[in-house]
Amino acid sequence: MLQRVRAFFQPSYGLLTWTLASIMALLVVTNVVESEWVEGFERMRIVALGGLIVAALFARWQALPAFIAHVLSLFMGLAWAIRFVPLDPRLDGQVDRWTDLLIRGIAAIRAAKTGERIEDYYLFSLAGLLLAWIFAYSSIWLLLRWRWNWRLVMLNGSLLMANLTYAIPKPIASFWLFLLVALLFLVTQTYAQRQHTWDAGFLEQQEWLSLRYLWAGVLACFSLVLMAALMPANITNAQLRIFGENLSRPIDFFLPDNGAQRADRGPQGVGNVVVPNGNGANFANNTVQLGGARSATNEVVLEVKAPAAEYWRSNAWDLYNGKGWQNTTGDIAWQVRRTSTRREALTPINPDDTLTQIDTNGREPFTQTIKLMQTRGDQQLPAATSPLTWSVPVLVQHTFIISDSETTLPNFGDSAIYFNQGPANRDFEYSVVSLISNVDKQSLRNASTDYPVWLQRYLQLPDSQAMRNIGGLSRQLTTAAGAETAYDKAVALENYLRQMPYDDQIPAPPADADPIENFLFNLRRGYCDYFAGSMVLMLRAQGIPARWVQGYATGDYDADRQVYIVRDSIAHSWPEVYFMGYGWIRFEPTPAGYVTVPIRPDGPPQAEDNSENPDDIGPNAGQVQQPATDFDALQDLRENYQTTPIPTVEPQALPVDDAAPPIVERSPFWRWLAIICAIIGMVILLLWGLLQREFRGLRPAARAYGFIGLLARWAGLEQRPERTPQEFASELAKEMPGQRRTLRRLADAYTAEQYGSHVRLDPEEIENDRAMVSRTLWPRSISRGWRSILKQILRPRWRR
Repeated sequence: MLQRVRAFFQPSYGLLTWTLASIMALLVVTNVVESEWVEGFERMRIVALGGLIVAALFARWQALPAFIAHVLSLFMGLAWAIRFVPLDPRLDGQVDRWTDLLIRGIAAIRAAKTGERIEDYYLFSLAGLLLAWIFAYSSIWLLLRWRWNWRLVMLNGSLLMANLTYAIPKPIASFWLFLLVALLFLVTQTYAQRQHTWDAGFLEQQEWLSLRYLWAGVLACFSLVLMAALMPANITNAQLRIFGENLSRPIDFFLPDNGAQRADRGPQGVGNVVVPNGNGANFANNTVQLGGARSATNEVVLEVKAPAAEYWRSNAWDLYNGKGWQNTTGDIAWQVRRTSTRREALTPINPDDTLTQIDTNGREPFTQTIKLMQTRGDQQLPAATSPLTWSVPVLVQHTFIISDSETTLPNFGDSAIYFNQGPANRDFEYSVVSLISNVDKQSLRNASTDYPVWLQRYLQLPDSQAMRNIGGLSRQLTTAAGAETAYDKAVALENYLRQMPYDDQIPAPPADADPIENFLFNLRRGYCDYFAGSMVLMLRAQGIPARWVQGYATGDYDADRQVYIVRDSIAHSWPEVYFMGYGWIRFEPTPAGYVTVPIRPDGPPQAEDNSENPDDIGPNAGQVQQPATDFDALQDLRENYQTTPIPTVEPQALPVDDAAPPIVERSPFWRWLAIICAIIGMVILLLWGLLQREFRGLRPAARAYGFIGLLARWAGLEQRPERTPQEFASELAKEMPGQRRTLRRLADAYTAEQYGSHVRLDPEEIENDRAMVSRTLWPRSISRGWRSILKQILRPRWRR
């Protein structure tokens, strides 16, 4: 039994090596699975495990040619992957499953030949499972047949880092486990190389040396990973952020559902890549994670010809997950319409078709002509809020409602994104007629709070202590302002937030913190994403429907050309609050210089006869007539949308008197400095304990002589076996002339203690001599150790 245990811990290319390499590969696959790219990828692990086992058997079968092994493995992997593709449950037999996928494959080939986009989820799932098999099989084959070690770790690590770069959310746990296992794997391979050298020189090795070496490696690797995990992860340098954003852009080209087809995460594609907020001519379609410093350029992204200043909305977000925002509008539409792809759930709108809106009181038509100055990879077309008509074909992402007559009715008042049906290239130009708000304050105060069912999702809040703290702060502020109506509460929160300083170079929030709570209670400075998100959550905590919106602020007006110049630097986010009868109303809590706060009259204006010129709203009035409204459809919508009230959502009570926590100023620098110092102290204590254990039980002279010999070896002055203690002391004295007498005394004391009889030695004098020599050897040992580590890193020894 002991022989089997010793054989397992021999770090050659055996069971231990295969186990560590297999765990590495499985952790990479697990990292992909936890990224939740598509449904069905959770079966990757069992498929990869099959590839690991087959690779070990084939690689050890030396008589099996590589080409035959690879072909057999490919067929076995295909059969194994098809076994786990989530096809229709009615396809019980393997023949049926193969036939179904074959038909899908033929259809995909034909679609590719005609230039159509392939959106078959099952083929994509099969490809992912087969790639997991190939990756696992290749890892073990390269290890056992080609003797890859460092390169295998780099291959696995590169794939894992590539996945982490684009994954939202970041599966950090599997990353740290991979790092620990990869270090242990390198430790075992380093020992295997040393063991090969010892065996070649016929050197005798201590019993259980490999197990002791492995145990020391476990301690060292765990300490390194722990230190790395406790290091601060915030990146505040704007240039590093720009580099990361530029690195993320190429992924859009390879995604199977780019642009409008990337409207949702789910079985139809992997469209959860987050384009940086307000970066260039791109916004995300379905997921935004709140982060640290914001980077932007001064490039022009839009030129807008419009009669007045407005904001140019691009997309809207409804679900807050505690780390950022998600757009679930497309997912809801896909579930209602039950289309085969999410793209088909988007509603195509032809030029001059009217998008029937609800709650249009206090609004007027607003015509704008927008020219794209950069190609938009997201295919989103920004426009003023509540578009009625478009001059170009668009795809609208919106929700639906099922009427009493089982008719599916579009709710264009709940639209999130407007996509161009074709490419949104540079110099693309389009015109939009929108219904912008000109409602007065008193009308908004009098608006009903009997919200329809479809607004329920704009009251969503995570069930967390952070949300309860935010809700408590919201109620404190509105109570102090004496606000009773939804409008007055929104104004009170807006005014409070505008008192905080604007700062677009803030550090990223801690990994375990809610970014909005961290902004409100700790950081208390930030940029538009945090101001807008805070107002949305505080309004929802009081049962007021609100959503987080992205787009662009007004821009600079060029009087000569009569256009607004919109730059990347004013990419913006703001809250929209829903008022019954008046629709989505913009507020502006961000105290930045490029924003404009909405100005509303105190009360409704006196009625005027504008029948002769109903569209007189600016210098470009009259160019596009207000489109006719389908009043029958509008009435049908209102009957189904507005007659079903929902109860007001009350946030959970705070544990202590409904009070928000006090604002505490923290100092991350000193906190992390203390942690780093504590870790360094722990490492030093650990090393000191190991040294004391090494020389435990020895007599004073032997302990001092052994300690000096260890430091000398670390410093590159190792004692040769044929030299006597006096000769070794003379060699050291050549490097340390000032310690010649001390070294001689230590050598004589060691010789007398080992070979003399009835010799009395002074332990205190021996300890003083050891300390004097140690102070000279320590700096040289540390210096040589760092040089050796850097040499190993910069010049790794590749081995086949």
